[in-house]
Amino acid sequence: MIISYVEIPKNTTLPYHYHPGEEFAYLLHGSGDLYLKGNEQKNIKAGQAEKVPLKAIHSFTSGNEGAKMVVFRVHQQGQPDRIMVGEDKE
Repeated sequence: MIISYVEIPKNTTLPYHYHPGEEFAYLLHGSGDLYLKGNEQKNIKAGQAEKVPLKAIHSFTSGNEGAKMVVFRVHQQGQPDRIMVGEDKE
């Protein structure tokens, strides 16, 4: 298990990527939109949590306040933290 504190500057979009494990994010401050391939975007606000399924391609765009979150990832041992994918979310 990997536990990370993540700060994303205001109005920033993370590149599309996936993880070799499940990811759980709990937003401490701010807001943003979570994009999961094949699903509608979800707006997340401080105090809310979201799950990103195993190897699900996703991205996140922070709002006007930026975003601060605690991220819990359950990874396969020996695998990289993140695998980048192309710009196209489909």
